[in-house]
Amino acid sequence: MNKNRLFILISSAAAILGSLLPWATVSAGIFGSMSVRGTEGDGTFIIILAIVAIVLACLKDYKTALPKNFATGIFAIGAVQSVIMLLNLINIGRMLGSQGAELKAYGVAVHIGIGFFLVLLAAVATAVFGAMALSGGKLSKDTLNEVMGASKQLSQTVAQATTTAVKTASEEINKQSEKMKEAKEAKAASEAAATAANTAENAANETVETATAAPENVETIVAEAAPESVASESETSDNTENKDDTTV
Repeated sequence: MNKNRLFILISSAAAILGSLLPWATVSAGIFGSMSVRGTEGDGTFIIILAIVAIVLACLKDYKTALPKNFATGIFAIGAVQSVIMLLNLINIGRMLGSQGAELKAYGVAVHIGIGFFLVLLAAVATAVFGAMALSGGKLSKDTLNEVMGASKQLSQTVAQATTTAVKTASEEINKQSEKMKEAKEAKAASEAAATAANTAENAANETVETATAAPENVETIVAEAAPESVASESETSDNTENKDDTTV
């Protein structure tokens, strides 16, 4: 097998192994310790990239040098893996810097696991071996120029993809915002219509109750007034009879 292909296989296998090993260990004294494997984080992505690198290293005649497009792809894979691991290392450093004293006060200690360092070294090695494969096994000025050109092209592609993804996400967010706005307006209109309907219904009920109560009020008034009228008529009749008696 070609030497560069073999080195790429070894470094990719080391990246896979390191992703399965602990990336961090948290110990809490008498409460014991807990290990976090790489596959619980970005290790899964590292494994996928390593498998792709292995496939590229095994394609075509494994006894010959890697084609430049394959070597460029492997270099890009190693570069991406290295960036991922460096970002994880920075995040761990920030966490330990901001919360290290507080964790130590509670007797909690966080240690970077051997798997993390193994993946970091394997990622850098994959990028280096990919760059060497571009020049047939040696790092020269031309190779570095090719690597820089490939890196520039890769960064432009990533930037375009990122811009497109951000633009698409922004458009989707705007659409969702418009939908939410329309939904709120529709809900407000529905609530206003329901309120108006309730008001109209209450007014109608009051009108019906008033109309129903009117005859009862009339009957009550008549019933109250009737005895007074009868008494008045009786008094008038008595007065008339008294006058007639007086006249006689």
